[in-house]
Amino acid sequence: MARHLILLTALTLVFAGCVSRGAYEENIGNISERLKAEKSARSTDVKILEQRLADRGKTLSDLTGRYIKLKAEKDSAQSKLDGLKADLDALIKDMAELKLVIFTNMRGSEANEMMIKLNRMQKRVDRLLTKETEMNTAPAPPSETPVAPTSTPASN
Repeated sequence: MARHLILLTALTLVFAGCVSRGAYEENIGNISERLKAEKSARSTDVKILEQRLADRGKTLSDLTGRYIKLKAEKDSAQSKLDGLKADLDALIKDMAELKLVIFTNMRGSEANEMMIKLNRMQKRVDRLLTKETEMNTAPAPPSETPVAPTSTPASN
């Protein structure tokens, strides 16, 4: 009898430890469904991140294009400004020669009026040239870089 009791207890333990084929397949099916759901969710996340990366790449490309265009426009404007400066320098020299011609060849009130007007014109051109020189030698304003906000612990 003790032998039967031991055998019966052993058989119960063996059957309790075994898993039925149906339960095994059901658990494997549940696990595979969860894995598929996680995979599709991760796939969606990856697609969203890829789209963001493409948008940022496009934005960077657009900014680079705009920078190149603005630099070309700046170079063009600078060359025009340099040409204008050369023209103003030539104008000052021409006015100095004209003053010399007026001073040596003309007398009277007309000569004085012409000299006064030439002096005013020369001063105006000189002011333009000094403004241009000041603008080119002035230091560029510091570029402001955005600073990330720092969080402060909430006070109770």
